[in-house]
Amino acid sequence: MINYLFLILTIVVVTCAVVFLIFLFVRKKNGFATFFPISREAPRLPSRPSRRGRPRDKEVYDKCCDYMAHSKPFLLQDFRLDDLARGVYMNITYLSRSINRYYGDFRMWVNEHRVNYAKEIFLRNPSLRVAELASLCGFKSLSTFNLSFKLFNGMSPSNWCTKVKLEIESGASRKELAQKLQSGHPLRGAKK
Repeated sequence: MINYLFLILTIVVVTCAVVFLIFLFVRKKNGFATFFPISREAPRLPSRPSRRGRPRDKEVYDKCCDYMAHSKPFLLQDFRLDDLARGVYMNITYLSRSINRYYGDFRMWVNEHRVNYAKEIFLRNPSLRVAELASLCGFKSLSTFNLSFKLFNGMSPSNWCTKVKLEIESGASRKELAQKLQSGHPLRGAKK
C-alpha cells in the first residue's frame, strides 16, 4: 500500500515538473536559455556620477595623479591607500575603485611613481648608489626596488645607471636625458 502511494506521488511530482518546464520553454520565444540567462562576466557599473554629485572616476584618478606628482607622498615608506585618501579628501572605497579601474593595482601604481622619481634623482646626482636611491624613493627593501625597476624599465637599476653614466660621459646633457625620460623614449639599449 505504501509503495503504491509513493509511486503515485513520484509520478505526480515528475509530471508537474515536466509540464512546468514545457510551459516555460513555450512561453519564451527564444527557448529555455533566455529565461535563465547565465553570464560568467560580472556586470560593469557605469562610470557616471550619481544624483549625489560624486565626481567621475577619471577625475578622481587625475586628482590622485596630480597629488602624487606635486606632494610626492610616495616617498614615505609606509604610504598606504588611506594616506592618499586623506591627502585628496576622498572616500577610500571610491578612491580604490577609481585607481583599480584606470591603473590596476595600487602598490604597483605607487612603485611606478617611486621608480620614476628614482630616475629623476639619479639624473640630478649620478654618483648615488642604487641602495641610496632606493631608500630616498620610499622603498623599504632593495630587492623590491630592483624588481619594480626591472618591471617598469626592462633592466636592473644598476644597468640603467651605468647606461646613463655612459650617456653623460659621451656628451649627452642631463636635460636631454630628462626629456627622453619624460617623453617615454628609452635610453639607448633599454627595453621599453
